[in-house]
Amino acid sequence: MDHAHADHAVRLPLRLAAEPYAKDLSDGAVALGLHCSGTQDVELAMLVDDHGIIAFCSSRLICRRELLSSIVGDSLDRNQIDSSSRWQSETLWLLVRSSTASNTLTWHHFEGQSDTAVPTKIAPRASSMTPAHDAFCARLITDSIRTYYAQQILEPSVRGFLSVLEKQFARGDLYLFELLQNAVDDGADTVRFAIQDNTLQVSHNGRRFTPLDVLGLSSVGLSTKSRQGKRTIGFMGVGFKAVYKRYARVCIRDGTYSFVYQEPNQNKSGYGWVMLPMWKQLEDGAGSGTMCHFSLEQPRGGMQSVLKDLSVLPVTAPPLLGRAALLKKEGSSTGGKWTLDWNSKLYVVERARIQLYTRDDRSEIVTVNITDGQGQERHYKWLFVSHKFMPSEAARSTYLHHTKRSHSGTEEVCGFVNLTTRSTKAGRVHSVLPTKISLPIPMHVQGSWLLSVDRQEVQDLSDNAWNLDILKSVPLVSANFFRWAANEKLEDYTALMPILPMPSPDNPDATEMLGQSISLRGLQRVLFSQRILPVAVPLGNDSMKAADNSTGTGYYEGQHSIWVPPSFLKWLSPELLRNWLGKRPLRTDLMGGAAYHPIFSSVHVLGQLCPL
Repeated sequence: MDHAHADHAVRLPLRLAAEPYAKDLSDGAVALGLHCSGTQDVELAMLVDDHGIIAFCSSRLICRRELLSSIVGDSLDRNQIDSSSRWQSETLWLLVRSSTASNTLTWHHFEGQSDTAVPTKIAPRASSMTPAHDAFCARLITDSIRTYYAQQILEPSVRGFLSVLEKQFARGDLYLFELLQNAVDDGADTVRFAIQDNTLQVSHNGRRFTPLDVLGLSSVGLSTKSRQGKRTIGFMGVGFKAVYKRYARVCIRDGTYSFVYQEPNQNKSGYGWVMLPMWKQLEDGAGSGTMCHFSLEQPRGGMQSVLKDLSVLPVTAPPLLGRAALLKKEGSSTGGKWTLDWNSKLYVVERARIQLYTRDDRSEIVTVNITDGQGQERHYKWLFVSHKFMPSEAARSTYLHHTKRSHSGTEEVCGFVNLTTRSTKAGRVHSVLPTKISLPIPMHVQGSWLLSVDRQEVQDLSDNAWNLDILKSVPLVSANFFRWAANEKLEDYTALMPILPMPSPDNPDATEMLGQSISLRGLQRVLFSQRILPVAVPLGNDSMKAADNSTGTGYYEGQHSIWVPPSFLKWLSPELLRNWLGKRPLRTDLMGGAAYHPIFSSVHVLGQLCPL
């Protein structure tokens, strides 16, 4: 395949010349430079993807023995390196620079145990390669990343960016939520935060690290793709850096990888150290198991600052994170519970009573059982309703621009409330974790919002089509609360009614939300055409029994219903009202002060109002 820079006037370093060839193999593959052992007249690089090392690159044609000697080094016991043994006896792929002045590379391969590389007419595919990914490969990858960024952080532009990054995190505790979301993205169903020996130990049983993960953790302004699924280390590698606002040393290991980020003593060189992973030899016994470990050490402000960070876990975090983790296991035989150990306070999250209404709409109950360090238990029940929508072309373009990832298919937005406390406080915008943005209704809204670096603000809705599409779906999410209420035969609508958006004074078909005018027509159509509005009916087997033993509740479309004052339902029978007014009367007596909600004045919601 031809590449634009192949005949570039400037001879590129081998790593840069090989980068487009990596992309030919797969979107997620990248080229990393290699330090050569012994041989000085050859430049080496490697191609890696999320499965490991898939090929090598060389500035000239070399034999297998010279290649491996340069990579492994004579001082290492090759018998202890699984990948080296394989590389000596299996097919090995090699990209070779065509000439000393060229940026064009050609594919070669070592067949079987052959020591000589032969040209390959057809470029290979990643699926035909056998990746190598043991601890030795992990060290090669880690050392390569450190060597590369040790030079990059000397550039004034990079140092300037890092100085700005250092100021992005207004709160010192944001790292906790980055690590929590990281664990959820990785499919963990067990997450643990524990203070041990003046360090905060964080572990989870999600998937282990890949080369692209380590590159992402060490990078800023770089988006990596993974065939194993996206790991949320923060937008463009920035979010994880929140951990360094609190800690001067971070050790990471998973049984294959083991590396550390360490701030230098009396640091005067800025924030560059956060891009320099340093290999740390695995301790005895640390290479077994399936947990990812983060050891957060040398906290700024001492352990009291860490205890303060852990003192408050947002009440919405366990149900939302637990649900997100369990959704990843939906349909599998594993994972009915999500467990979070938050410094000896145990949260156990489960999903129940999942109800589908349409292809795009459903509800479910999420239970959260909390056991504190003294064995005291508390139980909470959350209602989640969700709606799927197809993002517009403008929204997908905005998403690609901001995340460097394309989007296909539908997107889910969900609303959720605490059924146990029935709070009437304003809801919050969430993107797995809460932001500081309040909503005009007592419903939390979860969506894949594009956020500011510190994850506390959504990007400007006036010129962000992706965020605006999410916001436009909120009225349809609120409609699903009425579907749920009808399915459950709810007896009290006082807590539910405030979730309905308030129509704008100058436009009854729209509502003001986060500074934007949002259409209510979708919500109006659902209320008008589907049997989800509570109406008064005579008591019977199919009706809900009322407190005064005279009126039951059925569920009708808005077009076949009529609004009446609550006092009518107190003194007049359902059949009298039906015969008198011609339609079933809305059960405004169940709605408290919200019985007079202006949404019911729209002809797009009810067939007609009571003329009295």
